[in-house]
Amino acid sequence: MANTFEQIPNPIQAGQIIRAGHVSQSLVAFTGLDAYDINLSGSFAMTGSIYHTGIDDAAGSASSVLVRDNSTGEYYTTGSYGGSSGGSGSSGTSGSSGNSGTSGSSGSSGTSGSSGNSGTSGSSGSSGNSGTSGSSGSSGTSGSSGTSAVGSLNLTRPGSPDQTIDFDEIENSDNEVWDYVTGGGVPASTKFTTNNTTPSSITQFNINETSTVSGALTAKFATICSGGTLQIGDDNSPADTASYTIRQVIDQGSYYTIYVSNYVGGGLGTLVNGNGYRIGFDTDKQVVLDDQNYNRILIKNSAAANKTVRFKANAAASAGDYYYVEITSNTGNLNNMLLAYVFYTSGTTTTFTENNSAVYYNPNGTANTQLNINTAGQIAVIEFRVTPSGDLALLGGDKVIR
Repeated sequence: MANTFEQIPNPIQAGQIIRAGHVSQSLVAFTGLDAYDINLSGSFAMTGSIYHTGIDDAAGSASSVLVRDNSTGEYYTTGSYGGSSGGSGSSGTSGSSGNSGTSGSSGSSGTSGSSGNSGTSGSSGSSGNSGTSGSSGSSGTSGSSGTSAVGSLNLTRPGSPDQTIDFDEIENSDNEVWDYVTGGGVPASTKFTTNNTTPSSITQFNINETSTVSGALTAKFATICSGGTLQIGDDNSPADTASYTIRQVIDQGSYYTIYVSNYVGGGLGTLVNGNGYRIGFDTDKQVVLDDQNYNRILIKNSAAANKTVRFKANAAASAGDYYYVEITSNTGNLNNMLLAYVFYTSGTTTTFTENNSAVYYNPNGTANTQLNINTAGQIAVIEFRVTPSGDLALLGGDKVIR
């Protein structure tokens, strides 16, 4: 039996000593000095020739055919080489089947057949009978009402004046008295307040329309307008006064807010809470007209002073509305009463301005003259129209003697 490799004294592995026996038995085995059984794991590849000597014959005679015993893994030679045929060796085991070959590629598709001819079109069908008429639709909804025309005017003359302008009312600071309340705000009946107790720093008065002397003065306050003068004096010392230019008048319901500027001192000291003060107005008068109606105005002025009556559009007026105004003087009143109207308003509080324009007429074809009333029994008539800005535009005016 052939030799086998020995583990001398232990196998070759990392960290172990390589001994002479490890190397010498390999040289002996691979140089053929001694027979060794060598077991190989994996494939065995050789470059060059392999010579076999002393190999066992499969049937006991020289052979040139190499066979392998699949049960033991041993190789043998068989078959004759130049001599007489030896006996037949036993049949070798069948080799394993080879792998199947790859499938052949599919053949190319055949060409499509040509399309058949189109069939002939069928004849058109006959027209159907007409359908019956549908029922009538329901009536549409009524259209919305048209808007009312602007510019209409009621020319029915009132039986008596609907407004009276009295220049004799609350003109003298000796006539009406109010008690002062500090702190501003809404004044109670018979009270007034300001935004400052120092007369030179006052820019706003809040005055209740009821005084301690004459009671309710609602109609009289309604005619006060910007451009005039407000004068205040100490009720205990009437000579001590202060005066201001009226810039704007605002109706607050039970009281009036009056913005002022241009203080002129006359000895009045710091206002005292609870003290009575005389307040008067020297001012032109302003009339707010009744929208789209006949306005009949009576003027009173026995103070022998030239005054102006100024007309203004109602806050509810719309552009294009008309006003017809009739102005008459009190019997025996021969003072010169000039007539004007507000044609432009701008600003607020102390910068407030309402610009006036005189009402002109052309007496007997002469030059334009400001319309006035200066003879007993005169009547002046004026027609206005409201502008897009809410002010008045003069359409015409004239005066007659009754």
